[in-house]
Amino acid sequence: MVTKISCHAGIMVSTVLFGINIVQTWIYVNTNEDKWPLRLFVTFLFGVDVAQTAICSKIVHHYFIENFGNPEVFAGISVPTDVEYALVVVIVFFVQLYFVGRVYKLHRNRIWLPVVIAIGAVGTFVSGIISIDNIVRGASDTSTLVNTHMRIAAGIDHGFATVTDIITTVALSWAVSTAHSGFRRTRALLQRLLLYIVTRGLLVTVVQVAFLIAYEAQPYGLSWAVLHFCLGKVYVVTMITMWGNAELLLPAMPLICFELQA
Repeated sequence: MVTKISCHAGIMVSTVLFGINIVQTWIYVNTNEDKWPLRLFVTFLFGVDVAQTAICSKIVHHYFIENFGNPEVFAGISVPTDVEYALVVVIVFFVQLYFVGRVYKLHRNRIWLPVVIAIGAVGTFVSGIISIDNIVRGASDTSTLVNTHMRIAAGIDHGFATVTDIITTVALSWAVSTAHSGFRRTRALLQRLLLYIVTRGLLVTVVQVAFLIAYEAQPYGLSWAVLHFCLGKVYVVTMITMWGNAELLLPAMPLICFELQA
């Protein structure tokens, strides 16, 4: 029962987040004046988000429609579930890589900052791939979720992601908070941008930490599935929301905003 509720709740919340992503992407498309590389990156992220949503629909169909009334189906991990996991790993990796470039532009005299974030992003990606490999090698049996190798890999994966996101948030907040302007309106907009950055950092960090705690505490109960299905979408929606609203901030912030935008 807990497994069914967790899967249902996770996919329902992720679907709501997908709706928010559609709205934020529409706002971005109709307001941005960014260069094509960033536009293509936004398109790529949204495309992966669409793919993840489609895969989630397939997961629902497999567990709750195709195998309705068969509790034994929850003893195995379906191929769509493996694919969905991989898409989440890809989303987190590319979002973190994006911030490596932004932090580098803002802290050229502190090259160690983007290097640390890049190492964290690669560590998150590699450990995520190892987690998927463990599931596949375990013949997609749910018992794989509780073995030592999987729990260590997942711990490293989300541990790396959490530390990387915290460092990224601190680095961006540092750049914004140390920017000075003699204009009151510009100072207010800088504070607004700082709020966006901190809120985004807190949100992804809380989701990562909550997932890690839920998984390590009860891996077989699948209560962590609620957070897992939402994880990739939280990364996408926070990024696109920042891009969509940055158009309102750019005119009055020549000090740093063009560095935050590609």
